[in-house]
Amino acid sequence: MEECRKKFSLPLPEPVSDKWIVVTSIRYPSEDVKRLASLDGWNLVVVADVKTPKDWHLDAPGVHFLSLDVQTKLGFRITTLLPENSYTRKNVGYLYAIQMGAKWIYDTDDDNKPFGKGLDQFDFTERISSLCSSRNDSATATNIS
Repeated sequence: MEECRKKFSLPLPEPVSDKWIVVTSIRYPSEDVKRLASLDGWNLVVVADVKTPKDWHLDAPGVHFLSLDVQTKLGFRITTLLPENSYTRKNVGYLYAIQMGAKWIYDTDDDNKPFGKGLDQFDFTERISSLCSSRNDSATATNIS
């Protein structure tokens, strides 16, 4: 992970774990985003877009804010293909989280909150999962427990 931070040469925080939450946001931190940022043991990636306030900030451990400028500097080729004003920018957040060592990614929105036990209801049992494509190009998922 340290080599990823050096590779990016950006002032991004150290990950707190291998569990990541990815959201896009075009507004200042909502109560839901603040709540997600306060979850123990989770990193939060906030992917900005053109409408996101330039001074967006949330002072909490494990919050990784990817402004449009930072997204470009990350060097993911897909960034140049993603339209502005589109939720598809979230793909940069997924790639960033994976590059930083994510094993678990929770996808949500900046105005949603987990219900019930929240993220504590996740099953973190290690399993091997794969996608297999046959000759007729139909895909089937296989889980091995």
